[in-house]
Amino acid sequence: MSPVAPPKYLLYHEGEVPLTAGQSLEVLTSPATCLHEAMEKDVAVVFISLYGLGQEKRDLAIELCRVLDSLEKDKKPLIYVLLTSPNRDILQALSGAGVTGVLFCDPMQLALHALHPQNMAAALKCSRSPEQELASICPHLLAELAGDGQDIHFCRAYRSIMVVNKTRIRSFCVDRYSHCQYYKNPIFSQEK
Repeated sequence: MSPVAPPKYLLYHEGEVPLTAGQSLEVLTSPATCLHEAMEKDVAVVFISLYGLGQEKRDLAIELCRVLDSLEKDKKPLIYVLLTSPNRDILQALSGAGVTGVLFCDPMQLALHALHPQNMAAALKCSRSPEQELASICPHLLAELAGDGQDIHFCRAYRSIMVVNKTRIRSFCVDRYSHCQYYKNPIFSQEK
């Protein structure tokens, strides 16, 4: 009996990942190459990282999701999008684009998980669809794209001037926003 090969994963990411990403994870730096590899190889999952991408490249990555979803059933991989934090605009664009799930991690974490397929399977089970993520985000959380391709988050319920860090996002802005003092008693800016 021959050993079973681990599932093949593709990661579209424009940046550094560890060289020891694993035999099962292939890192690609262009949407076109990622699509070609997904069509030519027996691929179980395609990860699409939006980490550090500007708006134009984010749009290309979302279009890649749509094209991958339109592949024939026997060639269609599961599609997971990597985000570092929730962004309503991105999640709305991903909704209906054939995305299986959203993972909040950076590509470095993903590459380390790929070294151990059992860890990868556990990570994928924790993901939620873009629609589920949208429903879990506080309606007052705003994200704005910064020059480095990262999102800066603001609280609209606190005059849109409070910058929200990742700790507060995890503690209140996702799933638990009904417990937040700003959600309960919003102070909106007086826009003219």
